[in-house]
Amino acid sequence: MDKDAILSEEEIHQMEVAIYNDDTETLLSLLPDTVGENSFQEQVKELIGEAEWTYVLPASEYIISSKGDVFHSKHKRLIKLNYSPVKMALGIKGKYYNIKDIFEREGWEYNHKEVTDYLYKNNRLFIPRLYKHLFSE
Repeated sequence: MDKDAILSEEEIHQMEVAIYNDDTETLLSLLPDTVGENSFQEQVKELIGEAEWTYVLPASEYIISSKGDVFHSKHKRLIKLNYSPVKMALGIKGKYYNIKDIFEREGWEYNHKEVTDYLYKNNRLFIPRLYKHLFSE
């Protein structure tokens, strides 16, 4: 292979296997540190700062931070969570995922009030009309 090539033949093969097996973690670990001007890690840092983050689901394009921010990694846009006084949920392809369950899976502390306040202040929360009175100032 050309000495100026970014990936070796073996790395390309490993990436193909990861794609075939839908193994996002392996695939991301094999990618070069930089893609274009910014690395993926830097783009995540730009959107959510220094908070910890993980994928909402394995092989998902949705990433969630330990603060509650959710964004679509492919389109680099933030997603608003659906609010209720009891829980917050993220709708992906017709299914809803409880944010508290994701926090527990990752070992992050979940405080509904703190997460709600943070997301509300940063305009990252979809509040149904029924609950708007809870947020009027």
